Amino acid sequence: MEFPVLRRKETASLDERVTEQLRQVRQKLKKMPSGPRRTEALKKEERLHHAADSYNYLFSSELKPPD
Repeated sequence: MEFPVLRRKETASLDERVTEQLRQVRQKLKKMPSGPRRTEALKKEERLHHAADSYNYLFSSELKPPD
């Protein structure tokens, strides 16, 4: 029995999606009191920040292959 592959057509680039998620997490962090939920949100914010930086580095026009 085969299952169909469900795919979602993305309308925004990966960079745009990560940047939007990062913005949303930062907005929520401003309103959160200290505690374990805020700590988890800070970890998520850090991961998204690293993902955005990595994406920008990998797809930078300044990054060139070695000669």
